[in-house]
Amino acid sequence: MSIPPLACLALTVVLWGSTYRATTIGTEAASGVVFSAVRVLPVAVVFLLLFGTGLRRLRPATVVSVGLTGWLMVAGFLVALSEGVDRAGAANASVLLNTAPLFVAGLAPFLLAEAVSPRRLLGVAAGFCGVALIFWSELGLEHGRRGVGLAIALGGGIVWAAGTLLVKALTRRDRNLDARSIVTAQYVAGAPLVLFAAAVVPGRSTEWDDGRLWLMAGFVAVAAAAGTWSFFAALEALPATRVATAQFAVPAVAVAIEFVAGSPPEFVQ
Repeated sequence: MSIPPLACLALTVVLWGSTYRATTIGTEAASGVVFSAVRVLPVAVVFLLLFGTGLRRLRPATVVSVGLTGWLMVAGFLVALSEGVDRAGAANASVLLNTAPLFVAGLAPFLLAEAVSPRRLLGVAAGFCGVALIFWSELGLEHGRRGVGLAIALGGGIVWAAGTLLVKALTRRDRNLDARSIVTAQYVAGAPLVLFAAAVVPGRSTEWDDGRLWLMAGFVAVAAAAGTWSFFAALEALPATRVATAQFAVPAVAVAIEFVAGSPPEFVQ
């Protein structure tokens, strides 16, 4: 029995929102890019072993195209998430990382021919203004590390939006393309790039014997992969603009968890 698309979106919001606090804890023992590698590699291996044969029923061009979106949505976004959280904090980064709906809503009418209501367009404009106002002072050059973290997080939101639009276009071309195939191809293609980045990008030393690194990486790996699966399951059935809009709720979950943990974002203090 399939899960209703809206239930998939609700599950995605909760799972993704729960990963930011865990990433904050995990990156206390490793740099953001190393933490990304630790969380991504086992997921890619498991998906390849369990579902790799299912990719054979897809057209080769489809597999390659989905793999390329993995460079965006796995390598690009997950490194941006870990580095953004490490540098700017979980709550702050979660807001900018989940600006993807703004870009999807703005581009979907042109790239996917999806109708967007005037109310939604007004919401896009208000969203851009809101993000700019909240983080105007934070993005100043004087903030150094935090400003860089916020810029990385915003970049993560942009690459996720690009990946969402591309995946939606691919699901229209190949009806055999489902959530399982998308996640498998993306992780298998994106994981090597994350490992390469972890090997070449300079950063602080990794505390490999710190249990928090492995515990939090394991939790984030499972929660993020399950949330991504649910996201693509919803994307198969619903317009990209509607699915992406659900991401606006992810920061609410992340910020709520930060309040419980005693680390509310500066813009609400």
